[in-house]
Amino acid sequence: MALRFYKNATENKRDGEEISGGDLTNPVIFDGMYPAVGSTLAKKITVMVRADEGEEYFNVLVGILNGDNNIRIYMKDQPSAGTTNGFSLPHSTVSIYSGVYGVCFPCVGDTNKPIVLQVIVSGDNDANADLTKKMMAVGVKQ
Repeated sequence: MALRFYKNATENKRDGEEISGGDLTNPVIFDGMYPAVGSTLAKKITVMVRADEGEEYFNVLVGILNGDNNIRIYMKDQPSAGTTNGFSLPHSTVSIYSGVYGVCFPCVGDTNKPIVLQVIVSGDNDANADLTKKMMAVGVKQ
């Protein structure tokens, strides 16, 4: 009974590798970002959110808890959430507060819905991986 995140997954399927829930056994990795000496680097990765089999959640907000260092993760340029009864339901990107974004889905069921994550690393960041970011999803279960 949960919303979960997956990588290496296909939109509208039930595949992929579940992203670890805090224990770093299977995190999202943005490789090739260090060191960023003297330049700003950016990279996008698509991850998926989905409910457990047979479940549906409504008014789902997916966000990033940014931690406390200089690496920034953004959720921009999101794909459409599809159509229902002939109406387009693009999910929207919202600014939760300055520089922190979230994605709103009208409904998340038991098939993968895409989320585009973008990481930007500035040239003054050191060569240490950032382990402070956490992804979260909340919604109303039907």
